[in-house]
Amino acid sequence: MKKRARIEIVCDILFFIKGEDKGAKPTHILYKANLSPKLLKRYLGMLLHDGLIKKVKENKKIRYRITKRGIEFLNRAKSLEKICSIIHLIPYKRKTFS
Repeated sequence: MKKRARIEIVCDILFFIKGEDKGAKPTHILYKANLSPKLLKRYLGMLLHDGLIKKVKENKKIRYRITKRGIEFLNRAKSLEKICSIIHLIPYKRKTFS
């Protein structure tokens, strides 16, 4: 199994949280992002610190919601992914036309 880059893990977490209307429970994020509890705690702390998600307490339950900044980050990550896929094709074309 290929090791994921940090950006992929962050995007997985943000994408899942974005899809949850009422916010995402930590255990659901843990399973969907395929992380250990230790790594989940680290990533959630980082995302909270950077303002990409917010922590909401409802009826003594903790949920996480994506912020406007988090949505903007996801959109920029998608754009970057498109750019990277184009760059990946360039060496292939050069080999073909050389």
